[in-house]
Amino acid sequence: MAASGVPREEYFLVTKLNNNDHGRVQEALEYSLKQLKTSYLDLWLMHWPAPMNQELTGPADPAINWLDTWKKMEEVYKANPDKVKAIGASRRFLGSSYICSH
Repeated sequence: MAASGVPREEYFLVTKLNNNDHGRVQEALEYSLKQLKTSYLDLWLMHWPAPMNQELTGPADPAINWLDTWKKMEEVYKANPDKVKAIGASRRFLGSSYICSH
């Protein structure tokens, strides 16, 4: 992105919270910002409501509730308006009655 010469404010940057990062939301945001070499994201999405182990093997981890992850993403969003402009979900969460406020 930096090599393009396009100012950061001129493009819309989106990335996702990985499935194995549901238990470390704030840390995952910081890692994404560092990897992307940017100070903020325009949109940060929960990749999938299926928290996985660090190796991304096996079924979803039942010990981690994706709604808790979403609530943590809301907290991180509210606490870091300079780092995250909006949050969302990249998949349709069927069967969920939780209504997102952002």
